[in-house]
Amino acid sequence: MKSLNTKNVIIFSLIIAMFTQRALAKCNNPADLDRTFGPQNNGVVIFNFDNSTNDRGDGGIVIDDQGRIVVSGTQETQFGGRQFGVARLLSNGLLDSTFGPNGDGKVTIDFSGEDSNDRGRGGVVRDTQGRLIVAGYDSFGKKYEVARLLENGALDSSFGTGGKVIESSANTERITGVKLNKNGKIVLFGETTSDDLVVIQLNTNGLLDTSFGDSGMKLINAGGVIFSRSEFIIDPQGKIIVVGSKHGDDDFVIARLNADGSFDTKFGNNGIAIIDIPSSIAINADGGIALTRLGKIIVLGDSKSNSNRSMVAFQLNNDGSLDTAFGTNGSTIVSVSNDDNGEGGITIDSWGNIYLYGADENNHCIILARLKPNGLLDITFGNNGITLIGPKLDAGVPQGGGITIDAQGRIVLLATRRNPGNDLAFAVVRLCGDQLPAFVVALREKYRANCSVLP
Repeated sequence: MKSLNTKNVIIFSLIIAMFTQRALAKCNNPADLDRTFGPQNNGVVIFNFDNSTNDRGDGGIVIDDQGRIVVSGTQETQFGGRQFGVARLLSNGLLDSTFGPNGDGKVTIDFSGEDSNDRGRGGVVRDTQGRLIVAGYDSFGKKYEVARLLENGALDSSFGTGGKVIESSANTERITGVKLNKNGKIVLFGETTSDDLVVIQLNTNGLLDTSFGDSGMKLINAGGVIFSRSEFIIDPQGKIIVVGSKHGDDDFVIARLNADGSFDTKFGNNGIAIIDIPSSIAINADGGIALTRLGKIIVLGDSKSNSNRSMVAFQLNNDGSLDTAFGTNGSTIVSVSNDDNGEGGITIDSWGNIYLYGADENNHCIILARLKPNGLLDITFGNNGITLIGPKLDAGVPQGGGITIDAQGRIVLLATRRNPGNDLAFAVVRLCGDQLPAFVVALREKYRANCSVLP
């Protein structure tokens, strides 16, 4: 029998993946809701924390090596204050009874008492020991806040003070992102009350890493008022890439720092690139930033032209210049109604497809668009490249949530649900995606390094 070559094996594997996995998940399209997920098998999980009817899925999402889904955001207490909310779901969408003090899969973190205004907007990451780091800010005290949880959801007493860090030295207006660098140090991103973007680095024990930037933090300002509601990324070389908005000029500001917090002078103009979207009269850097396998940078935000607001994505070359081969002259506009935002997030799957997650704020629906690696809408996804999820599911109430892709290729979203009476709740949504069996994933990884046509 003639042996199969690598190309034939890959094609054969993909055919099996297409017919077996989608059949199991009852999927006809990667944009379909995963009917194996959630207590009602409808692809959606909606929940509130105890004694609360006004919770926002505005933090972040991470999937651990057991397929459990951890989400973070902001819980409103019965006394009118706010605190962090963290929940863990099993891979089937049921809340994990092994997580949290009450066995209900939920943890709340109070930094400043019942009248506090702690917002868990910064997101959640998982370290190599399975501990969870969640971040946010106190919008009253202008402090950044970080907590570390053990795998069972208990506060880690070896971190900060009793598992928590509260610090006002950065005078933070908002913290919108948290990552771990290759040494396990904690990197935060946000903005200050002085109209600067700020990157802060903490040691693994929660103390400020004074070897980073200027005594532990780096301020970024390209002149004028700069703000951001966006995520950030750390590339494989340890460089930190952030995005913000420049008011007045209505430009995007993208900065790249070296691992030590200094500006990377090989990027843009001494570490900062300014991007203008033609015909835009207002822009927001609120969606996020992602890195392709080739090292190109994709930014998601929204742009307003006349009375219409649309999601916008653009791609930069590694040096910070606009990649005009992407989309239409470097950018792609996604417009469903006249009031769309890109606050949900951005991610790239293992095939190089780009997912843009935002909201139609007129109808309180999630917008999920898939672009091909060249920036054009993938018409095989949803309805000509776009799917709407809702109604009453909204990435923009009041800020984004998060998007990730699990090991099987399924798309998982964190959002906020607007309930009857205008109350809010966490919502976790899973879509079928391009599911692959484990042996195909292993085969793809094996040959990826030697075959440029593989993603």
